[in-house]
Amino acid sequence: MKNVALLIVGTFLITLTGCTSSGEIKGQSTSATVDLSRANYRVLKAGAVGTSSGFKLLGFLNFSSPTYAKAKKNLYKDVDIPLEGKSIAIINQTEDSSTLNVLLFQITKLTLSADVIEYTDQ
Repeated sequence: MKNVALLIVGTFLITLTGCTSSGEIKGQSTSATVDLSRANYRVLKAGAVGTSSGFKLLGFLNFSSPTYAKAKKNLYKDVDIPLEGKSIAIINQTEDSSTLNVLLFQITKLTLSADVIEYTDQ
């Protein structure tokens, strides 16, 4: 009877503790030259932010995961200017991930923030 009680308490304690892990997400990289003496760019949005969230039940039943693609799509939406046909670049990009562990479930969040610039002909 003692062993069963210890097993139940141990299982309960393991369920209450949470684990997080973060992998490295590599985005696309291109090279461009900005001539600061000529000011051949303009800032479309400083501090644009995009997020993506995920949900796990019991720490292992994954219902959804945060994705880099969705966070980037939401970052572009945050610019709130049509970007098609423009020569734009994302600069000063940062990536943050967080996990909220609550008794039986886990909420993960990926946040991208960056400055969006447009190259001009000047």
